[in-house]
Amino acid sequence: MSDQNTQTFFIIIQPGLEEILASEIKQKYPDIEDYKIVTGGVEVTCLAEVGYSFNRYLKTPTRVLLRLKDFSCRDLPKLFQRASKIPWNLYLLNGKYELDVSCSGSLINNEKRVQKALSDGIETYLKGNQPKKIEHNYTHRIFVRIHNDHCQISMDTSGEALYKRTNKKTGPASLRESIACALLRVLLQNQKTSITLIDPMCGSGTFAGEALCWNESRAQYSYQKFASWLNKKEVI
Repeated sequence: MSDQNTQTFFIIIQPGLEEILASEIKQKYPDIEDYKIVTGGVEVTCLAEVGYSFNRYLKTPTRVLLRLKDFSCRDLPKLFQRASKIPWNLYLLNGKYELDVSCSGSLINNEKRVQKALSDGIETYLKGNQPKKIEHNYTHRIFVRIHNDHCQISMDTSGEALYKRTNKKTGPASLRESIACALLRVLLQNQKTSITLIDPMCGSGTFAGEALCWNESRAQYSYQKFASWLNKKEVI
């Protein structure tokens, strides 16, 4: 896919359920061919508006990240340099952000220094490229993963975790809706006829709720809130 509007997204799911997520993507987005199953999720390259819509229509993921940079990195000056080249004014509409950093198996292993290098890079870019001011209190989340001297910088597009459906009352230790949906996909993947579903949990009715909206992409259980920098029309 060569369209200049294509982006790479990382769709996060509970480890062990990656194949289930891939099957949901293939079912709901049959035109997507460029995807890769990795530990903890599926990487998809597609049109930007399609990637944003994953938040609305996919029911098994936990979160959808937009990949911003992916590069080898063994020192903090290079990390600063790469961070200062990302067009942050397109994403940080109010200038508020928080960094979620993890380092493993790399020469760079001090998370506080990584946060400092990233913050300096972001502020350096924004000094000459002010973002469009939008009045809201939303804090953008930027995920930085450095593993085996390789850095990935990603932007959250989901806001709250996607298993938090609307109009759902939860009890203590309730099952996540995304996991319930994944289990139902396993149960129903070869089912050709109608069946009666009995919810075995006797709690918040999570299985029953997910089954109720099984074929309803726009049902009341569908996730409605998104990261505030997204244009809502892109995900409807």
